[in-house]
Amino acid sequence: MPDAKPGDVKVLDYDGDGAITPEDRHVFGSEDPKVTAGLMNTFHYKGITLSIFMYGSAGAIRFTEYNNPYFEKWNIRDRTWWTPENPINTYPANRSDTNPYGVSVFGKGNNASFIRIADISLGYSFPGKLLKPVGIQRLDIFGNIKNPFLFTGYVGLDPEYK
Repeated sequence: MPDAKPGDVKVLDYDGDGAITPEDRHVFGSEDPKVTAGLMNTFHYKGITLSIFMYGSAGAIRFTEYNNPYFEKWNIRDRTWWTPENPINTYPANRSDTNPYGVSVFGKGNNASFIRIADISLGYSFPGKLLKPVGIQRLDIFGNIKNPFLFTGYVGLDPEYK
């Protein structure tokens, strides 16, 4: 990159021929997970029923707005940009000509592996002997919580969103 200025997006000469060409494009992972699994378990104790459903995936690599070098977009999060006083490699300089090769994503792939607790349901069935005097044959109450927990190292809104 002989024309590069300090703070520009750095492009890897992947094939080592000394020039940045289309042959330097390389796939660093897949957006599709290698493994997807789920587990549901229901526990009963006397009249109480607890049901938990969880699922997850592993092996997907995704790039998000947090990895995007297009700087003229709306709602860009607060970033620590490269400056002469702060010569870092996390993000390039915040200027419109910093991406001369039009790289659409940069940095490490964003590991989109996760485990999500998708549903927790709790119910109670009242005993018949309590209901019989008031003329009710059966009474069940329940409540549930959808998507209360997500465990991931993913940087972004949701690792399932493409």
